[in-house]
Amino acid sequence: MMGSSVLVGTVSLLLLFHYHPVTSSGDRSVMVQILHLSSSLPDDDRENKLGSSTTMDHRHQIHVDLDPAFLRHGGPGPAVPVQPQHGASDPKQDDNNWNVPHVPDSMFQKPDTDRCSQFLGNSMGNSEARFFSLCSDDMMMGTLWCEWNPVLESSFCQANNLMVDPSKITVSKGGESIQQVMGRAEAEELPSYQSGALHLSQCVPNQNHINPKDLPFHLFDMFQSLDEGTNRHVECTAYEERPTLIITRYEYANLYHTYSDWYSAYQAAMIALHGNRSAVENVHIVFFDGHAQAKTDMGWKLLFSNATVCYISEYKNDKKEPACFRNAIFVPAGYTAPTSVTSIERLGMGEPAYKYIDASCQKNKWQQRFREMMVGNSKRYLIANKATTRLNLLLQDGNNSHQDPNSPKKMEGRKQRDNQPTLRVMLLSRTNYQSHPRMDGKVSRIIQNEEEVLHFLEDYKGPDEPMGILSKENFPTVTVNRVVLEEHDVAEQIVMFQQADVVVGMHGAGLSHIFLARPGTVLLEIKPNGYSDSMRHFQYLAQMAGCIHRPRDLRTDDDPYPVPISDFEQSFKESVALFLGHQNNLAASQQ
Repeated sequence: MMGSSVLVGTVSLLLLFHYHPVTSSGDRSVMVQILHLSSSLPDDDRENKLGSSTTMDHRHQIHVDLDPAFLRHGGPGPAVPVQPQHGASDPKQDDNNWNVPHVPDSMFQKPDTDRCSQFLGNSMGNSEARFFSLCSDDMMMGTLWCEWNPVLESSFCQANNLMVDPSKITVSKGGESIQQVMGRAEAEELPSYQSGALHLSQCVPNQNHINPKDLPFHLFDMFQSLDEGTNRHVECTAYEERPTLIITRYEYANLYHTYSDWYSAYQAAMIALHGNRSAVENVHIVFFDGHAQAKTDMGWKLLFSNATVCYISEYKNDKKEPACFRNAIFVPAGYTAPTSVTSIERLGMGEPAYKYIDASCQKNKWQQRFREMMVGNSKRYLIANKATTRLNLLLQDGNNSHQDPNSPKKMEGRKQRDNQPTLRVMLLSRTNYQSHPRMDGKVSRIIQNEEEVLHFLEDYKGPDEPMGILSKENFPTVTVNRVVLEEHDVAEQIVMFQQADVVVGMHGAGLSHIFLARPGTVLLEIKPNGYSDSMRHFQYLAQMAGCIHRPRDLRTDDDPYPVPISDFEQSFKESVALFLGHQNNLAASQQ
């Protein structure tokens, strides 16, 4: 029986690279480091370490490696195979060793009175859990079981030898281009189940345990379709032997909600597979929804670097043979993820959550590993796909996406930065785009005077009067990069956020990448009238990541929104002061 004895086994989490945000020269250019890492590999190792595949099609693997020595030291290290860990681990092993299955007990701490630790220490990892079986007691108990997280008030489940009948699941094909399915109703993209869609040969469903209070709504609907284990005579001719994540997405085209889907899948996989690096990175992902392609799809391959991805509709066949999975992991919907604003605010206990989420929260180990997997694989994907030249110019030179990088103004800026500290500012530009089949392509919350804001940032030389540690004499050279996120893939977006010191942008899902930014990065969020008290999504993500959030509230309901430069200047000065203050504190702590 695999039940609770496996799940409560100590989780082996990944100890990924130690990221140094400030180099000795003061230049935090990730791309410089990436190019150095790439060039340090022997020619005959580059293909093995970085891979050569550029295709993102379903079932096609991106060959990116996560060798810890390569990440940590800029060169290849010995390949150490990682075997799945079953049962108890050896607590005597060194916690700094990549392959150690032991995890400190603090990662399984019970909820305590400190709400920051309570929320991030338990909701983002494996809290004190309750296990329950969905099979009748007189059958094999370990066939289908779930783990209830009391902090998130949600469950994820696992099943052995799961049989799925795709003909009894009504859902669109999925994976089409948006242009192919324009106007398709959302209901067609979400699954509905007939009885017998799911089958477990050793399980008679225990309806008393299939409780909507214990299960996310989509898993409750799914498990209602379980048939009697003795009523099916069809046998599986072949099983998918890799651990399989079964995922149903509801807000798939929105980056903020997609982050919640990513984290839910990561969390379920890490717990179910004991944090084993090889197993987690080599999962098989099956979407039970039928959504069209989206810009965010790439993130699944960045998080699970060697995964294969497909839709349940791909298993339909004329012979009506079932799809069979040896180890199925049912991922809860992103709405219940710890990155969801609903989950965060529920822990506020009547008090705004931002008052108990502070910079100390960034020390959570589960969140750090998620960040390291996403950021590390983004860099490696860009190297493997030879995308560094364009991105390196974009990031190092602070180029406006709509300006010639060799213009006299930019060339002069490069000369000035040779002997002067540089402050990297990224201005996010919201433009019309088609994100899903039901959208008209028009985007709201536009900065009306964006060009004026851009020119102010490019020309800003420091405050006229000293402002704390700020003065014209010590003010760094400002390089500004105006970015339209939709023009870049997810890997590029993540690395650009890694490069920024100050991110300026209107409230919108693109700001979600602040969750992966370097601690100390400042998010200057421009918020429409009425958003200040209720729309704290990106404030929470910034604080959870150890970043600094600075809102600039507008006093108008007009959209596009005019941004008064005088007010914006004050907010920008404060943002720069906060960033430089963080850097000074960081430097002092390292002395």
